[in-house]
Amino acid sequence: MKRLIIRCCQVVFIASLIIAGTVAAVYGVSRKTLASTAWQTLGSKAASADNPTVAKKAEAKQTMIESIQAIATNYPSVETSVSVIDLNSGEQTDIGENAAFTAASTTKVLTAAAYMQLIDQGKASLQTTISGASAKNLLQRMLNMSDNTAWAALNDYIGKASLQTYADSLGLTSYAAATNTITAHDEAQLMAKLYKNELTTAAHTQLLFSYMHNTNNEDLIPAAMPTDATIYHKYGYLGGELHDAAVVTYQGHHFVLVIFTKNSTGTLDDYTERTQLFHSITDNVLAYIAA
Repeated sequence: MKRLIIRCCQVVFIASLIIAGTVAAVYGVSRKTLASTAWQTLGSKAASADNPTVAKKAEAKQTMIESIQAIATNYPSVETSVSVIDLNSGEQTDIGENAAFTAASTTKVLTAAAYMQLIDQGKASLQTTISGASAKNLLQRMLNMSDNTAWAALNDYIGKASLQTYADSLGLTSYAAATNTITAHDEAQLMAKLYKNELTTAAHTQLLFSYMHNTNNEDLIPAAMPTDATIYHKYGYLGGELHDAAVVTYQGHHFVLVIFTKNSTGTLDDYTERTQLFHSITDNVLAYIAA
């Protein structure tokens, strides 16, 4: 079977050389360059065919994408954006809407990371008093209880301009501090960077994660996870926006899952139905990660 696949690749490669010659003649592109590109592409496919593990993962990924797209069609009044990062391989997959959403409370993670940077720079501490409370207390309330008063106090202390500069330095190009908007892709990148201790020290990362575990709302991604999975997440809702952003560890697998949704009514009157959307998406992502 392997020989047959390789032989087919060789036949297709020869055909690609003929096509390359024609294209080169028409567009003046180097025949060598086109042939090299064709060989690299075919070589990659042949390698996948020769590696059952790679082929199985690729198939699982495609199944996940198609399943989530099908699930989303069952919610025609809801815009859905999903981003998954397999932290074991580093591969990121985006499904659905790619525009920025109003982030609601999910960017409280960005505020927490920005404040930790001030601590790492010696410009603040966990004991710093802000609006009558310690910074540590504000961080805990903001991440675990989604306290907006604590969030506002920390944002005022950091400054909106500084928060924007910090997000830019992380490569979160879709984030806008003025409107609190971000894509699911960039929110997933933020969560991945936090997990990899790229935003602050390992000790400070673990402190923030401790606040993002067993929060005051576990209805969305956590509710669909197996009981032996460890989930650190930040949910958010505002108007018709309902989101969740999570880092998950499960049976040796580590991944980020971000689900952003927005309905056409601007309310959460479909909250119960939309939680089912989150659960269905989570189930499919879990199957892909475990493949």
